[in-house]
Amino acid sequence: MMTVFFPFVGLVILVYAAFCFYAFRTFQIASSRTESENNNEGVSVIIPFRNEANTLATCLAAIKAQKEIGFPVEVLLVDDHSEDGSVAIAEAESSTLQSRIVLSNGQGKKAAIETGIAAASHPIIYTIDADCRMEPHCLKSMQGRYTSERLHMLCGLVSYKNNGNVFSMMQQAESVALVGISAFMLNSGRPATCNGANLMFSKALFEHLGGYGSDKQLSSGDDDLLMQSFARYQPDKVRYAIDSASVVVTNTETSFKQFILQRIRWAGKRSAYKYQYNTYLMVMLLLKQVTFWMAFAAATLFASPFLYLICLVLFMSDFLLYMRFRTILTLKWYAILLMPIYQLYIPFIPLLSFIMTSTWKGRKVLKA
Repeated sequence: MMTVFFPFVGLVILVYAAFCFYAFRTFQIASSRTESENNNEGVSVIIPFRNEANTLATCLAAIKAQKEIGFPVEVLLVDDHSEDGSVAIAEAESSTLQSRIVLSNGQGKKAAIETGIAAASHPIIYTIDADCRMEPHCLKSMQGRYTSERLHMLCGLVSYKNNGNVFSMMQQAESVALVGISAFMLNSGRPATCNGANLMFSKALFEHLGGYGSDKQLSSGDDDLLMQSFARYQPDKVRYAIDSASVVVTNTETSFKQFILQRIRWAGKRSAYKYQYNTYLMVMLLLKQVTFWMAFAAATLFASPFLYLICLVLFMSDFLLYMRFRTILTLKWYAILLMPIYQLYIPFIPLLSFIMTSTWKGRKVLKA
């Protein structure tokens, strides 16, 4: 068994080490916000919501608290047929915020966003989820970088709020790994994923590309599938904003069941990705995660210092990534110790996505 295992481990380590070397060599973090010469370009903030009575007011309060905005902004609250008190909250908040409430023309998040874009009066679209809140300079920072670099799309960071428990910190650790790799891949010309909770893009190009096109029937993918469509049109005009100002914050899941269902929902769009290398990337990451725990189990079973060293090498790759993002995403240093935990369940998510049906806001999730 060991004669087969060692070459397998060696190959995985070699491939992943080469990937990490390239990633860290090219990865850059912005030190300050970018000022734009075209600071008068207006932004339409679109917030699709369905049954978000507990979070919508916080989201809108953060928009009101945005600093240094010197350009026109409108807020479009698109109701995806809510069944709670979300609309009443939206109406109450609209009196102190330049906003409009629009009823979605269809069902699902994509239909809601498309409804908002059709009603938008500004050339720049910015989407944020109703359960998120912007950092004080987020809108200014995103618009500044978007306009100064004359982009078609700018993807922003999403930080998970630390609720003070291990489950919350574990989700933070997982997010760092996913966000870090996604940001590196996009900014090095290899689009992978992004997050629609912090996304700025051109209204004109969205309409030119036909909106979500053939991906519209999928429940998920309003972010990375759209980003990949923009990147295929003109790759050098799609970027990831890596700085502490361009961040929105959201809560971690409190229920393990909802946590797993959320991951299954995310996995349901992967077969619709437009770049083949995304499949290779996912396989490589899964092999890395499986190798870590196989090496750890074998090291414990055979008391092998060499295999423990292999585990340490794999852990260090996550550690370096975590340390780069720690100040940007306001992460606790000791949460790094939970990085190996996410590697334990992630390999099972693709399998679970085939055998389990996920729901979102009372609706069945449609997969690719």
